Amino acid sequence: MMNANDFLNRVVDCINEMQSDFVAKPVIINNDGKTEYLISTDNATSSGVAFNLTRIFLYEKYWDLDKIKSVSQTIIDDISRNKINTDTFISRKVVEKGVYFFVNGKNTEQNIDNLVKRKYLGLTITYKVEVEINKVKYCYAIQKCLADTLGLTEEELFKLALKNTERIIGVNIGMFNTEKIQSECQMYLITSKDFKNGSAIIMCNNVLENLSDFMNDSLFILPSSVDELIVVPYGVFSDCPEYLLETVKQINSAIDKNIVLSDNIFIYYRELKNVRIWKGKK
Repeated sequence: MMNANDFLNRVVDCINEMQSDFVAKPVIINNDGKTEYLISTDNATSSGVAFNLTRIFLYEKYWDLDKIKSVSQTIIDDISRNKINTDTFISRKVVEKGVYFFVNGKNTEQNIDNLVKRKYLGLTITYKVEVEINKVKYCYAIQKCLADTLGLTEEELFKLALKNTERIIGVNIGMFNTEKIQSECQMYLITSKDFKNGSAIIMCNNVLENLSDFMNDSLFILPSSVDELIVVPYGVFSDCPEYLLETVKQINSAIDKNIVLSDNIFIYYRELKNVRIWKGKK
């Protein structure tokens, strides 16, 4: 029985044998532990396209040459008519609209060598793209091979994610107080609309700026996990940021090591409108 990898290669070979207008290439990506089998078509459109064959492969139990030729011809016909079905592809246009930041835990970096990534504020930033198929949303990690297929550089992905992240992941802000500082200040817990990857909001300058304006102060940002951040007014702890640093260490020692984000604390400077790592008192 043919496996998915063999099916992918057979379809690619068949497409290239049946026409000469473009070159089809196999692309295999990992989507949150699930393998996806794509075909890149470098001249399919001016922006590139990658067809997802994973679901097509599951339609049939046995794939013979005639069925493979039929699938190949369908792909060729769709390309020639520029009629691309969103069920079967990830295009550059889709990525440009749907790419967003994903912040990785400090103990998971060894698992992302094949992803497009950047070091930022001591954090490892990668990229995901949200794709809607039949009104169901799927998220794909952007691997180097997919970015190459679509002709997108890491810098381009970074700029696009800056525009998209707040809109895609959403923002939840909740207020809470610890017993120690209940009379001194308000603490805010920031996360995403689905309470996952909330730490990516550290990349959303508009959110931090609005919160800073609301508090009328710069902000200390505590990375409580990959899924959330704690924010407090800068002025309350400007004389004792070591207390906040110790708080982060205590949190990190109590949670699953795979969701530990960082051992640092960060400052959002209201005047400068940017985030920096707190590096100790001068």
